[in-house]
Amino acid sequence: MSKSTVSVYFLISGDKLNPEDVTEKLAIRPTKCWVKGAPIPGKKRRRIDSCWLLSTGDEESLDIGEQLGKIFALLQDKKKVLVKLANEYELDYQFNIVIKIEEGIKPAVSLDKMMIKELDELNAGLDIDLYIYS
Repeated sequence: MSKSTVSVYFLISGDKLNPEDVTEKLAIRPTKCWVKGAPIPGKKRRRIDSCWLLSTGDEESLDIGEQLGKIFALLQDKKKVLVKLANEYELDYQFNIVIKIEEGIKPAVSLDKMMIKELDELNAGLDIDLYIYS
């Protein structure tokens, strides 16, 4: 029996982004990163921008707040560095939440005031994708 899962991605992107520099300044190893112009594996296209990505991976969950909280906890002491990097390199920050629904079990989707404040302090966007499988 499959369970519903949630994954949260924190993406840093921009033309001037240097993933190695971000890794060094944040002292966090990304889940994945790439540079503008790099080939996209399995495709004939190339990356249109550079990206540094941190992810929870797919986790069984009944509340997106659990996974979002894990990413916020990793970034908690890094806000000043992130704001400085965004200004210095014209970076964009985005939180992507991917919900995969199995057997009609839908995780709760709510953001409390603290989560909204975290997004605001980083001037970050938010994207929520739902995939309903059964």
